[in-house]
Amino acid sequence: MCLNTPVRAVVQTGDRVHVTAGLGQTYTARTVVMAVPVNVWRTIRFLPGLPEVHATATRQGVGVPNVSKLWLHVHGLEDDVVVNGAEGDPFAAMVSQGRLDDDGQLLFAINALPELDVWDRPAIEAALRKVLPEATLVDVRAHDWGNDPGSRGAWALRRPGQLTAQLPRIQDPFGRLVFATSDIASGWIGFVEGAFESGVRAAEQATAIATSAKALTH
Repeated sequence: MCLNTPVRAVVQTGDRVHVTAGLGQTYTARTVVMAVPVNVWRTIRFLPGLPEVHATATRQGVGVPNVSKLWLHVHGLEDDVVVNGAEGDPFAAMVSQGRLDDDGQLLFAINALPELDVWDRPAIEAALRKVLPEATLVDVRAHDWGNDPGSRGAWALRRPGQLTAQLPRIQDPFGRLVFATSDIASGWIGFVEGAFESGVRAAEQATAIATSAKALTH
């Protein structure tokens, strides 16, 4: 399967899993690792349907829906900066990423306010002036994680009661499907360390399923 190919359906039949992707290509395996965010599960047709804990998690959502990531090329800053925004600030965080050849800086920033249009340069300039009045915007690039069909949100942040209602059952295999995403990690949820943890667990689960299935055929 190629990268950047959306999954349409996952169907389990007997000792095989059939994955339909892209424009209808179908791939078959003994077991499948679903390495996509929880918020994306609801866009995939599962047959049979997901267990209640998985279905509820994706219906409610786990990843923060209104998050954009920005890279800001700026002039006018003499020192590196680390900004932690208060509630309601245009940037929840902003951190210097290094000096550029034109004596400018590259800043990494997180916006969690849907009111801020990250594609509107004047709006970004106004938001930057509120945080760093001395900075002049040279260029900006942004990624809207909430509207990205491959993520439908950013890091996991659960509402009250969600975590205890989901863990550890959401980490369990479903038939021949196993799940790998930092959204369901036991530690460092929403960080790459959590992705590593869930990936190791999923690999062990998939190996056990595939090995068991292979043994039954001999």
